[in-house]
Amino acid sequence: MPGIGASVFCNVKLLQNRQKQTLSKPYFSCWNNYCIYESGVLHPEGRLTEENTTMDKKQKVLFLCTGNSARSQMAEGFLRSMAGDHFEPLSAGMEARDEIHPMAVQVMHEIDIDISNQRPKGLEEYLGKELIHFLIVVCNKANETCPRIWPGLMSQENRYYWPFDDPAEAEGTEEEKLNVFRRVRDEIKEKIAEWIKTH
Repeated sequence: MPGIGASVFCNVKLLQNRQKQTLSKPYFSCWNNYCIYESGVLHPEGRLTEENTTMDKKQKVLFLCTGNSARSQMAEGFLRSMAGDHFEPLSAGMEARDEIHPMAVQVMHEIDIDISNQRPKGLEEYLGKELIHFLIVVCNKANETCPRIWPGLMSQENRYYWPFDDPAEAEGTEEEKLNVFRRVRDEIKEKIAEWIKTH
């Protein structure tokens, strides 16, 4: 079976300019000393790590956006609050910012959800290192640059695309900006509540 070409991984900076070693079945390819195969990631020298192979009771859900400062952070907070006993919510950004947007923290605090202890994380924190049960992309830019095939995703059918407006781009007075954050917050809450019902 041929290795996965670089084009499959789109424009992910993490994987650019890295040499690919094509392997025989059941492996697809090797990236940065991780041997990627159809349903997970092998550790260097082909050994699966105990951390990545243990079947946890909670399913891991990764919310992905561009900066991991607003939409994906709010989504992570909502899922933890609404169904944290069934899912382990995670979030990351294609180009992670230095901090969570303060207005995202503020509007979540208004509905008694504290995301102030969460932090922006880059794609490299999970790509090729974690087995993910569900990947949910919450913005246009991340959907365009995210890997079409996500190494470590339990099933490629569990990749969802939920585009929300970026509240960080809102203009106007502080209150007008907050209202945009509140609208997007409520849209994310509604979408996650619907998703939970079927999962």
